[in-house]
Amino acid sequence: MIKSLSILKKKLLLCLGMCSVFYSEIQAQGCSDAGFCSVGALKSESADSTGDFRNKLGITLAFGEGDDDVFLFTPALFYERQLNRNWAIQTKLTANYAKGSLGEAFGAGDLIQSISYGKKWKQKVQVNFTAGIKFPLKNGNQRQNARSLPMTYQSSLGTLDLIAGVGLKIHQFKASIGIQVPVTNLYVPDKKESANGFLRNEWDSTLSNAYPSTNGFRRSPDMLLKIEYHWKIGKKFVLTPGLLAIYHLSDDQYRPDKETDVISAIPGSQGLTLNVIVVSAFNWTEHLKTSITFGTPVIYRDVRPDGLTRHFILAPEISYSF
Repeated sequence: MIKSLSILKKKLLLCLGMCSVFYSEIQAQGCSDAGFCSVGALKSESADSTGDFRNKLGITLAFGEGDDDVFLFTPALFYERQLNRNWAIQTKLTANYAKGSLGEAFGAGDLIQSISYGKKWKQKVQVNFTAGIKFPLKNGNQRQNARSLPMTYQSSLGTLDLIAGVGLKIHQFKASIGIQVPVTNLYVPDKKESANGFLRNEWDSTLSNAYPSTNGFRRSPDMLLKIEYHWKIGKKFVLTPGLLAIYHLSDDQYRPDKETDVISAIPGSQGLTLNVIVVSAFNWTEHLKTSITFGTPVIYRDVRPDGLTRHFILAPEISYSF
């Protein structure tokens, strides 16, 4: 027993050590994304439920560091309802606080509603399909001293997005693939572009040069691929390491001048972000579960104008099933 505990301790220390190395050496977009990596079938595996419950209510408190060392705090409330053996719905409500060299901003984020269908074969193979919609609660143009802040400070991207994904779990391994497509901007006359009006040259500070200009921002879709291993340690503890790849399908666009309608591409904004993620979860009782997610990147896009840059993300979560 003592020997087993010693081996477990060494493995956990090795895992934490690897995370520390990644964090100290990599400064890029972390596992924070446009919304879909924690929805339905695309959500990371955590501790197995120890009871047969239809409802789950929880809160996530995500901390991260963005462009130019901006501190980010993103709380979220979520509710999950198991309708029957196969169908379930998920509702998530987010907010965001950002503080950095150009100021600070706090606001409501997004309402994400999804529905999932799951099917199990022979107890060891599980497939889940998810479809959802992300509804923005802010226009993506919070301001400081009458000037638009960069997207890093915004609590929402401002777009109504469609989400779809599928997850396949075989024994302790799980793979997920998904897509998120911006459909329209609800807060501007031209529904194709964002209400955000940030231009570097409008700020009388060189600090603004750390951020890409995003006036009239037009965001491209993202695809996701996630691979995880569900490692059960004892009856209550689960450790889930994995890789999360997010591919931005094409270069984003913006308007360099507010007086014209000229649209320009943002070179380098298309491409791959690859993150290492680790989720540790513990079932305290059959009702109460806690988990904590850590993520940091190893490959990243050259330019991230959407403001989703995270040098790291640390997200504790607590949920109650009933």
